[in-house]
Amino acid sequence: MTREEFGEIMDAKLNPMNRALNLMMESTLDPWENIRSIETETIVAASEPHIDDVCEYYGVAKKRYCMLLGRATHCNIICSHIWPSHTYGRGLTSLELQTEDVNSPRNFLRLQKDIEVAFDHKRLYFEYVDGVAPGPIRLRVVLLDPQIFAENINVNNGKMPFCDVHEKILDHQFVDDKMPFLRLISLHADKALLKARSMNWIPDEGDVISRRARNKDLARLSLEPNHREVLDAFFGK
Repeated sequence: MTREEFGEIMDAKLNPMNRALNLMMESTLDPWENIRSIETETIVAASEPHIDDVCEYYGVAKKRYCMLLGRATHCNIICSHIWPSHTYGRGLTSLELQTEDVNSPRNFLRLQKDIEVAFDHKRLYFEYVDGVAPGPIRLRVVLLDPQIFAENINVNNGKMPFCDVHEKILDHQFVDDKMPFLRLISLHADKALLKARSMNWIPDEGDVISRRARNKDLARLSLEPNHREVLDAFFGK
């Protein structure tokens, strides 16, 4: 047996093991946990270079439109990273994406800034409602942190209580050829729920389990059926 043949045999044996190890390690990765408050001050500036690509991809207006609120004026609406930009794409390959996908239009949502900041800190998440491709997919926002219910969203030249958007279905519906990376929205939701449980924001374990099941249903819409190991690693069997 030549050295080259031996190397090919070893690669065939080690690659699945290495992949399983990487999945196990990166399944603990929570990029939203590392977002510091100071970083939120640069969100608007960092989002501007992407506005043309993101708005063209989703077919939404550059001004006065938030995917959750709909038409909104006198407020900061920005291109919001789903998977945070500070990662530079680290961790995406374990989700069957590429490192450069961190700046893909599919890794952005157009959101009012206060909503974006709450999303980054896992005080709320977006939950799967219904829809199967190629039809539209609908999501709704779920508030988790009890304190956020008393806070406000700066919009329409005034203030809207966050509690007014609890379980509100997003104004924007996602269609098959203009989808965000649903697996990333799903993973964020799962991490947010785990935080909510640890903080006792959701005392009912049964509610957490049922909501995590919906997250996994959303992830399935974004992953090929043969990628079961990705689902199991990140969302549990």
